[in-house]
Amino acid sequence: MTTDVRYHSHFGGNWIDTDRFEDELSQRVASGSLTPELAEQVRTFERDGYIIMGGIVPEEILNAIDDEVASAWEPGSGFLGRNPKQGLGWAHEFPADGNRRIVDPIVNAPSAQLAAFVPEIRDFMAAIFDEDPLAFQSLFFERGSQQRIHQDTAYVVVSEPVTIAAAWIALEDVEEGNGELVYYPGSHRFDDFMFGTPEEPSKSWNQGRDGQDMHKAFLQGLDDQAAARGIDVARFLPKRGDVLLWHADLAHGGSKQTNEDASRRSIVVHYMPKSVQPNYVNFTKHFRPYPVRDGGYMSSRHYDPYLLDEGHKPVLPVEGLGLSPFEGA
Repeated sequence: MTTDVRYHSHFGGNWIDTDRFEDELSQRVASGSLTPELAEQVRTFERDGYIIMGGIVPEEILNAIDDEVASAWEPGSGFLGRNPKQGLGWAHEFPADGNRRIVDPIVNAPSAQLAAFVPEIRDFMAAIFDEDPLAFQSLFFERGSQQRIHQDTAYVVVSEPVTIAAAWIALEDVEEGNGELVYYPGSHRFDDFMFGTPEEPSKSWNQGRDGQDMHKAFLQGLDDQAAARGIDVARFLPKRGDVLLWHADLAHGGSKQTNEDASRRSIVVHYMPKSVQPNYVNFTKHFRPYPVRDGGYMSSRHYDPYLLDEGHKPVLPVEGLGLSPFEGA
């Protein structure tokens, strides 16, 4: 692609995020590097900031995820967990109250790896990245996060912030009131919120540097821009096996759960181009893209997937983070 381009964001992005998008898309279809079907998916994603793929995760993979997730809560599973009150710890130590989550399940659950790189997801990510995709941050949720609408770029810190994308994989049918995913269509083209300073602007929020007032202004600004543009919130009510892929800057969150007994079992996976680096390369020593399947890679802040090749199943958390229950064990 020619270098004489303008990105929608001050912080760059992928080739789909430039003013040359339509010309580039036409050229790729003409050259055969993109099929017409995949090109139409990319066009929808570029326009709306997301795309929904129905039923693309096979039932046998979903069943295997169910089994492996169930085993994660057993002592000695090697899975890390998290909840909003306790932070990070062994998965089995968290109470079964619906708020517990599994951290980076794609490392110790082979079925989650397969789901993260089903051909439809892998091909789409490779198309928008222009290179092999790397899955680097994933979570299993039992219930909705109920997190206020936000953009991932404020919290998921990588060397090229607007290049990331994510997948929301439904492990069960979701109805309204179950804490469903909500989002503002087209919000990936909202004006950038500038964290940091005028001299050194940042796409990501740093609590020590920016404080809570700036964080609140960022969140409120998303709602204000949506209102100013007449954008109503949309809800993702998937069937088991459906997947929503979203842009780095799509404003999204978890709705309030009004059905207190309902679960909303899902896996969220973040991706980046293989040449991009996550922020944790600055304080860990184990970052190496690990090949999963068909040109897909993974990495983790908390685990070294290369230990899989040494027969470590499950892989235990790496030392030296000050966050891992491996410390002092």
